[in-house]
Amino acid sequence: GIAWSANMQLGSLRWHGAVNWTRNTLRSPALVDGLAIEAMWNRPWTLTQQLAWQHADTVIQVNMASGSGYPNPLAYLLFDEPSRMRTYFRMDVSAKKTWYIDQLKIEGQVGFSNLTNRQNEWYRSIRLDERTMDLYAVTMYDLYRHPSFSLSVEIP
Repeated sequence: GIAWSANMQLGSLRWHGAVNWTRNTLRSPALVDGLAIEAMWNRPWTLTQQLAWQHADTVIQVNMASGSGYPNPLAYLLFDEPSRMRTYFRMDVSAKKTWYIDQLKIEGQVGFSNLTNRQNEWYRSIRLDERTMDLYAVTMYDLYRHPSFSLSVEIP
């Protein structure tokens, strides 16, 4: 694979970006007569970016990640299945504030993951309908938009 990354600082604003191109294959005499097959975790390209602003004890951050979809194993079994999951995109935002009170260090953080609430396909599998005994394909998704909150206290 090939990777490229860059960082840039402009006052209290910091940007980091990275691009990756990879190819992961598996080869075994026990799999498809020894032919090379694409690894299930293979994502031929990814693009990540991070933008952070820091002022004193406050940090606000935006993270974005995008990449080609994972291979779809059902494409080997079913003719109407796409060979890859759809392109992945996710944006997360967070804010962190630190307070110092006497000997205590208090840190609070709030964030939202998958801010755009995109349904990112993670993988597909086959399930059995136990009532009809029919097989059907199911798509499993990455996390939907969800908030997070944390509060920590350090005592020396």
